[in-house]
Amino acid sequence: GKQQPSSASGESSGQGSQLTMWQRVRDMYHAFGDCFWETGGQMVGAAGSEPSSLAARVVVVAYALMIVIMMALFTANTAAQVTTKTLSTVIKTRADLQGRRACTWEAWVDPLVNLYGLQPDELLAMPWESKADEAAMLSALKAGECDAIVLAEALLEYFNSVDCDVYLAGTGFYCTYLAFGFPKETPNTEVLAFSESLVKLDVQDQLLESLIEKFIVVANTPCTDSLTGGVQSEVVEFTQVSGLWIILASAMALGCAILFIKTCLLVAHGRLRGSACCRPRCTHDLPRKQQQQGQGQQQLEEQEQAVKLGHAPAASALLPAIAPSACVRGSLDGASPGLGSRRHQPPLSA
Repeated sequence: GKQQPSSASGESSGQGSQLTMWQRVRDMYHAFGDCFWETGGQMVGAAGSEPSSLAARVVVVAYALMIVIMMALFTANTAAQVTTKTLSTVIKTRADLQGRRACTWEAWVDPLVNLYGLQPDELLAMPWESKADEAAMLSALKAGECDAIVLAEALLEYFNSVDCDVYLAGTGFYCTYLAFGFPKETPNTEVLAFSESLVKLDVQDQLLESLIEKFIVVANTPCTDSLTGGVQSEVVEFTQVSGLWIILASAMALGCAILFIKTCLLVAHGRLRGSACCRPRCTHDLPRKQQQQGQGQQQLEEQEQAVKLGHAPAASALLPAIAPSACVRGSLDGASPGLGSRRHQPPLSA
């Protein structure tokens, strides 16, 4: 018989331990939720006034997520531009070619050695007869076989426009002049007319400039124009970040749905007070205590008013009349008792 109390006490102790453990888990859950809310709310300025409803919290959390994503995009874009503008390289001007290996056209090896003091073993002579040769030069630069390409400026500008892995360094040098050859017996008037036509195309009609823009310079490229030219800015369109606004709109729609469902449930269970959607109840449906307090307060006010006027009112005048048809907005508590037999009467419209 002495083992039963110990068994009962053991069960009680076990239940107490389980309850204590559950309380700890619940406290840890609430503490974690508070920490998460404070951390996310600090970034968007929502930690000071915590929303009390689930619908409001859904909208605030979606807004916080959108702000975090936008901050991450801004930080990544800024870091990329700063990295590109502060790009460090060993070759920035023509003087840096000394001691470095450069790829160039095989016909330009002697002029570069004789005029600019470059060493023959520092120049990698390559053919330049087709587009395949141009691609081979670019591949050699990317593979590290040479540190720079010394070639015609127009071709290097084209490389810079179509490939973001290369850039222009320094300014042009070793200018060469090109000319058209004519037979010896060609009259000078025809040579002058041909020259005037070329000048007109270049200066007056801007035809050569348009040809360069069409076939050499590639527009709307994100690559750098030069080593110090910076990055061409791209316009961020609304469709590129439309996903963020879709998330926010979905959260607002979900919050409105939660709020609507919760309101309907409260109305259905009779727990909503003072709402505009409540039906009016007649005065006889109000609690007895509330009516008695109202009658006593009104009677006291009338007595004070009568004393101020200097005459005593009749006793019957101190009792307010309770009209069954006087409907007011009251409580939706169905457990509130009515007044006498009138609680079963249907409310009249006011």
